[in-house]
Amino acid sequence: MKPFHTAAACAVFSVFAGDEPAVLPPYRVLEPLPAPRSSRVHPDSVRQSHMELSRLLGTQPGISVAARGPSGGEPVFRGLGWERVRTDFNGLSLHGACPARMDPPASLLSAASLQQVHLDLSGASVVDGPGGLGGRIRISTQTDWDPEAPRPPLLNAAVSVESNPERIGGNVSSLRESAKSSFFLSGSWSTQDDSIAGDGTRVPASRDLFELGLDGTLKVHEDVEVDAALRRIEERDVDYPALPMDSRHIDINIFTLNTRWQVDGETLKSLELRGGLQQVDHLMDNRDRPNRRNLIASNPTTADSYSGRLLSRWVAGEGELRMGADASRLEREATRRRFLPATGMSFRDPIWPDLRENQAGFFTEWEGPLREHLQLRSGIRLDIVNAKVGGPERITLPGPGVGPLTIEEAYTRFGEANRNRRANEDQLLSGNVTLEKQIRETWTATLGLIRVASAPNLSQRYDGFAARPGGYGIGNPDLDPEVKHQVELRLDGSREAHRFGVALHAARVDDYIKPTLIGRRDITGDGMPNPVFSHRNVNAHLYGIELAAVFRLSEHWHLPAQLGFVRGEESGGGDLPEMPPLEGSAALRWERRAHAELGVDFAARQERIDTGFGEGETPGYAVAYFRLGANLRPGLRIEAGIENLFDKTYARHLTRNAVMPVGDLRPGDRIPEPGRSFTLALRAQW
Repeated sequence: MKPFHTAAACAVFSVFAGDEPAVLPPYRVLEPLPAPRSSRVHPDSVRQSHMELSRLLGTQPGISVAARGPSGGEPVFRGLGWERVRTDFNGLSLHGACPARMDPPASLLSAASLQQVHLDLSGASVVDGPGGLGGRIRISTQTDWDPEAPRPPLLNAAVSVESNPERIGGNVSSLRESAKSSFFLSGSWSTQDDSIAGDGTRVPASRDLFELGLDGTLKVHEDVEVDAALRRIEERDVDYPALPMDSRHIDINIFTLNTRWQVDGETLKSLELRGGLQQVDHLMDNRDRPNRRNLIASNPTTADSYSGRLLSRWVAGEGELRMGADASRLEREATRRRFLPATGMSFRDPIWPDLRENQAGFFTEWEGPLREHLQLRSGIRLDIVNAKVGGPERITLPGPGVGPLTIEEAYTRFGEANRNRRANEDQLLSGNVTLEKQIRETWTATLGLIRVASAPNLSQRYDGFAARPGGYGIGNPDLDPEVKHQVELRLDGSREAHRFGVALHAARVDDYIKPTLIGRRDITGDGMPNPVFSHRNVNAHLYGIELAAVFRLSEHWHLPAQLGFVRGEESGGGDLPEMPPLEGSAALRWERRAHAELGVDFAARQERIDTGFGEGETPGYAVAYFRLGANLRPGLRIEAGIENLFDKTYARHLTRNAVMPVGDLRPGDRIPEPGRSFTLALRAQW
């Protein structure tokens, strides 16, 4: 293993690595830097292991978080977010059930319940699945079980509290291994209240989250192993100030099954067959909103997804050839219910009218050495994606500014569509060429050439006046697939005790799907005009850089730092919406058997905005923190800290504005981050 990549070998749930380390796990500073291959991440601390996964990923260079409130963050990779960043759970692509994106999959998973999280910011490997224009989050629940050396039973418990927002959370897990099987049982929970910004502004931030998981591996034959994983996730009463409704409940069931046959023949090495399913049930309403007296609204939604893959690995020269096929199906349904107390009238609006998407893909990829110190990976895949809307003749009844019309009529009259298309089928070609060369003993250079083709998602095509931050969205069935061509150059390594990394990337996106404000109309019938958004294809280009370093000042003193920057522009001029500003962090850290860290997270002012999308400029900020941690005895660890040390008032650019007066917020106010917060965390292992 190359010295620079030792951090990539740490599992997310590192407590099961054996004997507990005296200090925190290795820095994540240089892993992951976004290479044209995946990298693994893990939480630095007990406190971070209780964070929602998307917020944890947002600490990495090149990754930001878009949010519609204090919870429910959605990862943005190099300026590309929404469903352009795919979240895979043991190969199953996870999808939300909320048209307003209250349930990004990465925001509902706790890092403490996972074994491995791999990041791919380039869409590099064709084996991993279709799409992923922005990148991919690959979650694995497989432990590092060795049948020849099973570990003794392990029990782990942890709890963390913080003062702003008032939050308490915990998790319990148990590992049982034998020569024939391995089982991991985990449970986690958290509850929080409103947050207070540095200037005293109260921000609605309530949330209750529960997760229960069971993961197992069974050796059914000398050469055959079966992995299975179950997840039950429940979220209750979450505030979203940037949306016209709040989330009442989200219930998620996930099941995956994976069978591996290790052949190790002269040509065929292994076969793998996997499948999975996900069910999401969601409800949002406006019971805590000031317009409740004029309008009683709710929106029950569902999303069901299924997927499978067959993968074969073959001996091919000095390398490995991977070939296979995969398929998936996504079903979405959402109907908004409205009641007007003044007139006694009730309406049912088909937000997602029986949407369906089917995908089938075929791929092949070769990886191996071209010569000493030079590795090549090259692959190609073809996907066929079919999407359709059911019941296009169903009537939607927006407010007086629109009037009754069918879904098909809404697409052409108020959207960006020019014709009615009930179904769409796209043939998508993706591929990659990646060269990695070790130029010195501790330095590696990587060049990646990547093409990723991705079909428009169901919301972009078929939304029927679905809620969006700041307004409502109408679909465009005429959208063409996005195609990204990217080149990336990475250099990483170490010199003496210092570690460095840099990644440069540039991409052209043909038919980039851009959200656009198309007008204002009374959608809900409460007499207030609402902004209406749709989508259109434009050509765009994005470019940026990520930097990271760890300077070792002495045996016990370190200075980690990182920086990420991306810019996105239309080819004809103008900025793309929702582009993060330059962001970074730096810290001074002391480590022995305990550790202390004084650091700062910062972002530059963002002036490159798309006014047609409705976003505004945001000032820069620098927010300090102080954290401590120590092992009280073997198996017992305590941590404490102060976040936002100087109680600064600030807001992140990708957090949207409030749409109604809630808490101390007024319509149009940027939603601020919490002020000073004290944290305490404890972990015990038996």
